[in-house]
Amino acid sequence: MDLISLFGTLLLVFFGMSILFGSMFTVSQTERALIERNSRFLRVTGRGLQFKVPFIDGIRRINTQIQQYDVKVETKT
Repeated sequence: MDLISLFGTLLLVFFGMSILFGSMFTVSQTERALIERNSRFLRVTGRGLQFKVPFIDGIRRINTQIQQYDVKVETKT
C-alpha cells in the first residue's frame, strides 16, 4: 500500500507541475503573442510574463521588430 500511495502522490505532483508550468509563458520585447482558444482568436498579449489556460489555449508569436532595407532609387529628369 505504501508503494501505491507514493506512486499516486508522484503522479499528482507531476500533473500539478505540468499544469502550473503549462499556464505561464514569456513574451520578449520585440514580439507579441496571440492567444487562441480552439483555433479561434482570443486576445493579444504584450511583453513580459503572461498566463493562459494549459492544454486548451495555443500561442502564436509575432515578431514586431522593424526591418529596414536599403533601396537605391534611380530618377530620370
